[in-house]
Amino acid sequence: MKDYVVYFNSFFYTKYTQGTGKSRSYDLVKKWAKVDIFSKRYIVIPINLENTHWILVIVSCNIDDQHKPFMLVFDSLGNDNEMVAQNINE
Repeated sequence: MKDYVVYFNSFFYTKYTQGTGKSRSYDLVKKWAKVDIFSKRYIVIPINLENTHWILVIVSCNIDDQHKPFMLVFDSLGNDNEMVAQNINE
């Protein structure tokens, strides 16, 4: 499993969104991963929204040539988390 998945803790998203612009945001968290995260099939990011609600984001980025990258956002309340998806997609 470790060959296919990289997991982050809940502080990853908080730190990532403190930056402005694509490169600055990534610069804030790129040292968190000890591997090339884009060489993995899945990136798993738990997110605590305003200390009141948890969601889980799974990003697929390197499956194979036949599959396009995709992002899944799991929210037990069914909220629209478009801003979260946009932030991660940057």
